[in-house]
Amino acid sequence: MLSHYVYNIHAKLIGIYSKKKIINTNVETIATVETVTSSEKHSFNKNSFSSDAWSIITRIKNYVIPYVDEKPVWSKNNFTDVLCSA
Repeated sequence: MLSHYVYNIHAKLIGIYSKKKIINTNVETIATVETVTSSEKHSFNKNSFSSDAWSIITRIKNYVIPYVDEKPVWSKNNFTDVLCSA
């Protein structure tokens, strides 16, 4: 996510973040964002994460989409699949 725009791993714009939802460019909800508290510790490689994020940011070319009105329609596509699609 960069500002309210959501990109996949190929730096392709896939939608926007609004009202705790990720809405694709077809105005379908592809995910909801919720805060979950857990005592479980998650680890990740900070250097790798930063490198991967910077790689995506430097490839972003399309960073403006028109305003979209939210519809109560869920996308048939899985959010994880959308993030990894070309």
